[in-house]
Amino acid sequence: MGADRAILVLSEQALEPLAVARVIQKLAETEKPDLLLMGKQAIDDDSNCVGQMVAELLEWPQATFASKLELAADQKSAKVTREVDGGLETLAIPLPAVVTADLRLNEPRYASLPGIMKARKKELKEIPVADLGVDVAPRLKIRSSRRRPNVRAAAKSSRSRSSSRCCTAKRRSSEHGHRPRRRRAPARQVPEDHAGERRRRQAGRVARGGKCLAAVLGQGIDALASELAEYGVDVVAVDGAPFAHYLADAYTAAIVEIVKQKGVETVIAAATAMGKDLLPRIAAHLGAGMASDVTAIVDAKTFKRPMYAGNALATVEIEGTPAVVSVRVTAFDAATKDAQKGSVEKLAVTPDATHTRMQFVEFAETKSDRPC
Repeated sequence: MGADRAILVLSEQALEPLAVARVIQKLAETEKPDLLLMGKQAIDDDSNCVGQMVAELLEWPQATFASKLELAADQKSAKVTREVDGGLETLAIPLPAVVTADLRLNEPRYASLPGIMKARKKELKEIPVADLGVDVAPRLKIRSSRRRPNVRAAAKSSRSRSSSRCCTAKRRSSEHGHRPRRRRAPARQVPEDHAGERRRRQAGRVARGGKCLAAVLGQGIDALASELAEYGVDVVAVDGAPFAHYLADAYTAAIVEIVKQKGVETVIAAATAMGKDLLPRIAAHLGAGMASDVTAIVDAKTFKRPMYAGNALATVEIEGTPAVVSVRVTAFDAATKDAQKGSVEKLAVTPDATHTRMQFVEFAETKSDRPC
């Protein structure tokens, strides 16, 4: 494929995303690359976490789900187009940075026979993971897994109506927020989203039992915070210019501050493009276990989520506190307004220099063949 040399990290145990991110962090600190180009997600656990976690651990900017990458002439910065819900978002990021690739970033290449022969002469360095001195202890345990029943039949029957199904999911996600069905919940939970119409689809209570907080970030968000409180949750509003547009680094700083000040036990957000971009970064900062794309809540620490491209359903348990969870909104009932309105608290957060390096350039609403 053209690499000059390779590094293979050896491990006797399976490594979860946070452990992999710490390994890559250690290697990046040694190798000092200008750009870390990574895949969007693995094909086994389907977590979509490692790139975002690496960026936070290194305190680098990130651009996930990239479909276009343009390096500046001086190669000190880049402009990246991301595939997000509803269109294409363009970010400007200084280097070094982390970029994760979506399907359309480039055409797949395959190793040629001459390339394979040349590779035999190139350096392949093997490093036992223990030699790196990083914490690879698991935060997430798989309690059970099973093949999803009739998954092939369901996939076959859905082909002819896949377009309408995708549209239905998008319409549902643009309505007022969604919440899991009534389950036992941790003491505090924080659903998160950003200013603007896209935030409204996640408004409302995400869990019952215990105390639920809702975080609202943006600029000029008083009306939205008040509306969200009508769903019976107490609202923490972070208002200011750094949050006018969603940017993963600044939003991470704000949510982490809320978690610390409020003693939050579980951070929850929808598994939208924004949620998938943000939550792993928060988990890395907190050193927390994370469950992605949750479709059912068993109890405060146990969740069900799909794996292996949806062919298997796993029951997982997050160890330790806080925990981080992204949920598929289509798997849960929509929230309804509550007779008792929650309170609204304004919180001032000023991100430090390492969390204000990303810049929003533009958003273009467009139809895309991005998979739902």
